[in-house]
Amino acid sequence: MLALLVGNSVRLIRNNLEEQVQARIIAVERAYATAVVLPLAARDYATLRDILDGMRTAQDIVYFAVTDPQNRILASSGWDSTRQLPAPGRQNNVRHIMLPVTSFGQEYGQVHYGLSTNRIDAAVHAVFSQSLMIALVEIFLSLILLSITCYLLTRNLSNLADASHQVADGNYDTVIPVRGRDEVAVLTENFNRMTTAVRERHAKVQFYQDELRQANQELETTLQKVRELTRLAEQATVAKREFLQNMSHELRTPMNGVLGMAQLLGFTSLNEEQQQYLASLESSADNLLTMISDILDFTALAGRQTQLVISGFQLHEVIGAIEQAARLNIGSKEITLKTLLEPQTQKIVYGDRQRIQQILHHLVSNAVKFTVHGEITIAVEVMDDDSKRMIVKFTVNDTGVGITPEQLETIFSPFNQADNSSTRQYGGAGLGLSMVKLMVELMDGQVGASSIQGGGSSFWFSIPLQLNSPFTIAF
Repeated sequence: MLALLVGNSVRLIRNNLEEQVQARIIAVERAYATAVVLPLAARDYATLRDILDGMRTAQDIVYFAVTDPQNRILASSGWDSTRQLPAPGRQNNVRHIMLPVTSFGQEYGQVHYGLSTNRIDAAVHAVFSQSLMIALVEIFLSLILLSITCYLLTRNLSNLADASHQVADGNYDTVIPVRGRDEVAVLTENFNRMTTAVRERHAKVQFYQDELRQANQELETTLQKVRELTRLAEQATVAKREFLQNMSHELRTPMNGVLGMAQLLGFTSLNEEQQQYLASLESSADNLLTMISDILDFTALAGRQTQLVISGFQLHEVIGAIEQAARLNIGSKEITLKTLLEPQTQKIVYGDRQRIQQILHHLVSNAVKFTVHGEITIAVEVMDDDSKRMIVKFTVNDTGVGITPEQLETIFSPFNQADNSSTRQYGGAGLGLSMVKLMVELMDGQVGASSIQGGGSSFWFSIPLQLNSPFTIAF
């Protein structure tokens, strides 16, 4: 804008000076054009030369010359008459002008003169220099004002930039002094509030991290204690299992002796009362021997010391053996025993027949034990069947005393019965169902129960059985 202003000023001044020159030329034409007519018409060249000398004394006039119509120099002042006059126009610092000399329509010649432009150029140069100096001063002052303005506007921004770097490096105690009341100052205040909030949150996070670190240390200490207690518990479990195994083996030997002596005693002459005592002795010894066998089986299953014996068999044979044993247990009870087998169960399957029979024996024995009168049903159904295996579900339903929902949650736990009074009323150590669960899990199966107190119970288990022999004989 300053450059445009300076250029426009110089242009206006130059135009003004040019107008003055044009006015000067017009004045010269009016003042001296008629003065040379008479001497030129009278061919009085000496007077004409005196007139030209007088005219050249005017400021800015470089030369004067008068020529005839054939452009021959008749008189001159400040010009070498031997030289040819220049054509009208500007050359270097001189403007060459040609004026015709006429009177009553007759042309007597021309007046040539040169007008110096040094004064105009000097004036334009002076104006340009002054304008340029003023422009430079204005630019300098504008730069100072702009620098002050930029400083006032950006000092808070610079502080914000520095503070943001410090906050990014983790120095949350940074506070920026607020200067002024402009938008940047408002932004600075908001930044300070944000930094304060971040600092408080960082302090809380640090506090929680310290608490979490302390909690982790305490948890690690607790875990160490738990591991130690677990190790001790495992050792105690192993010791308990070994103790039960050893005790059971040690008890079985004298119990076999007791049973043998009871049988031998039965071959002697006994009165009726002695025979009743002997029958009670044999029954108690049988129950105790069964309990010892259950403890041995449970410790073997719990310690994973039992392996499956795979063989081929038919399910209806297993159910038939269970049905025969159950009818002996039922005895004089008013209980109806039913068996339901699907047609697919007629296939030969491969699995551990003894374990399946043992599981069913426990379930049916429990059903007979806790059912006074009513019905016991043994059902076998195929849940899934393909060319390689089938999943068989066994269900034992009874109409006995039933079990409450709370008691069902722990019914498969070892040494547990639905009611403590059951031990006194029906006998047993509470290992049957826990052994059932361990044997079913050993065969990759599932077990469950449902019951209504006073409305009977339903125990089931499902196991996969192979349809092809797992043994390959090479010839």
